[in-house]
This record gives sequence, C-alpha cells and structure tokens, in this order.
Amino acid sequence: MMELTDAQIDFDKRCLSTRVAFGLACIAQDECAISEALENVFHLAFKHPGVELPFLSDQPLLTSVIVDGVRSAQDEAKREREKQDQALQHAAWAAELPSAAQLLAAARAAGNNHYPFEGYTLWPENRSKAFGWSLTNAYGVDNVAFLTTERDFQGLLERIKSGNEIGPVPPYCVEPDDDYEDEYRAVDAFWESITRGTESVMAAIMNVVEECGPVSK
Repeated sequence: MMELTDAQIDFDKRCLSTRVAFGLACIAQDECAISEALENVFHLAFKHPGVELPFLSDQPLLTSVIVDGVRSAQDEAKREREKQDQALQHAAWAAELPSAAQLLAAARAAGNNHYPFEGYTLWPENRSKAFGWSLTNAYGVDNVAFLTTERDFQGLLERIKSGNEIGPVPPYCVEPDDDYEDEYRAVDAFWESITRGTESVMAAIMNVVEECGPVSK
C-alpha cells in the first residue's frame, strides 16, 4: 500500500474540510457560507486542474463547480502558452532585424528617396547643422524624430523591438492590456460559476423547506 505524503494528507484534509463547510452551510441555509464554500471548491479545482478532489464529487453542483474551475485553469494555461508562442515569434522577428549600422547604410543607399522600415518612413533632409532623416510613424505623424547618427538608429531599433511607438498614437489604435483583460475574464468566469452554484443550492434548499418544513438550526 502506497504511503501518503504529508502534502497529500494536507490536500485531502483541505478537500474534506471544504466539503464539511459546504454541508453545514446548506443545513444552515446560509447563502454567504455556501458561496464561500463553493469559492473554495472552485479555487481547489483551479489550482489543481489535473488532480481528483476527494470528498467533493458526491454532489452534481460541486462537480459542476469543479468543472468550471478546471476549465478556467485550462483557459488560463492556453492563454499563457499563446503568450509564450508570441514571445518566441517576437524574439525570432527581432533577431532578423538589421543592426543600427546596417539600417543607417540602407537609408543612405536610398539617396534622396524616402526609406520605409517596419511601418516607419525615413525622409532624407538637410537641416542647418546636419544631414539626417526625419521620421514619420505608422500613423502618418511626421517629424516624430530626427536621426543623424548610428546611435539614433539604434534607439529607433530598440523602440521598434519593444513595441513602443515613437510619436503620438490615436486613442482608437491603442491595443488593450492583455493582462488586464485576462484577469477580468478569469474573475467573471469565477463569479458566474459561484453565483450559478449558490442559486442552485438555495433553490434546492427551498424545495426541501417547502416539502418538509423549516430546517432545524
């Protein structure tokens, strides 16, 4: 017989205490305590999506909340994998960009013609103190920078690699914060599950009360 580790014993105790708390909350018809117990079930499933939760599979409602928790964990894992894939793709793309010296040479080779690069446009200009290139950003805003040296081109490359636009960006072109969206998506899923679960429990309790009379406290 396999001996349980301390961590496994602690985990089983947490599941058992959660099940007991849920049962007592139902007996007391305490909606807040029911919500708290379901919240604990959801978090156990969310944190341990690939682990069977002992003592928590005997009620269809608890099983439903566990399924919701596992699904939310899987969704978050999927979003995390997508972020990692995007990071790898971004790194590969950044590695293919020319060096500052190469970009400067390419702009010079264009002569008096403009030179497009990663959404920006470099325009050759003779100014009072130096020859260089004025920069138009991807949104058509002119003169967001003036580049004359290799160091200037290095700064342009760093901004492009980081995704930080040079110059003003129209408000409707700003992408939403993915972390913010993910956080609120998870919160919405959690509360939808808990609300649905609490309503189901209270409806079941009220059916019992109507059939059998008030539950003793």
